[in-house]
This record gives sequence, structure tokens and C-alpha cells, in this order.
Amino acid sequence: MSEPELSYQAFLKSKDSTEVTSLIAYWTHDRGRLRAVMWHASRKEWISAPSLAAGILFDDAYTDEARSVDRATAETMARVFLHSTLPTSEELQELAEEGERMGWEFGPPRT
Repeated sequence: MSEPELSYQAFLKSKDSTEVTSLIAYWTHDRGRLRAVMWHASRKEWISAPSLAAGILFDDAYTDEARSVDRATAETMARVFLHSTLPTSEELQELAEEGERMGWEFGPPRT
């Protein structure tokens, strides 16, 4: 069985906007299990939140604002719009694994 591919989805402020409000990096496993790390706008950080991400990725209400992008485009969008650095693929994997170990379906608890 091959490793699931890492995909990136950008979410725009509105369907007519070019302003990115969030990015999600995600893997879909053969068994349908979603692993996702996303930019959380109010926390201003990358978090492991597969249930939160699924609610956005698979909600038809966001279809017009969603854009599939490649890694290079996601890096640029993170820098320009989110004022952040997109974690490396390895760092995204580590964040997702930590989230799974800790049971963070909606992100880590706020401190």
C-alpha cells in the first residue's frame, strides 16, 4: 500500500476574492481516515484538526471559495496572506501525528 498523497486546499475570503483566509494540508487514507493540519485564523497558528478541516473541506457551502493548490502556491499564499511559513511536509506530518496521539479532532485545547 502506498503512502497517501499530501494535498493542499486554499480558502478565499469570498468567491470573487483573491485573499486567502485559511489553508489546509491533508492526507486521505485508504480507509477514509482524514489527517489534516490547517491554519487557524483566530489562533494564528497551524493546528492538527481533522474534524474541523473535514467540516470545511467537504461542505458544499465552501465550494466557490475553495481552491486546490500545489505546494509552491500554498507556500506563497501562507507567506503573503497568512503572514506565516507553511510547515515542511515533515513538520505537517509531525503536527498531524501529535494531534492523533492527543486526540485533537478540533485542534489542541486553548491555553
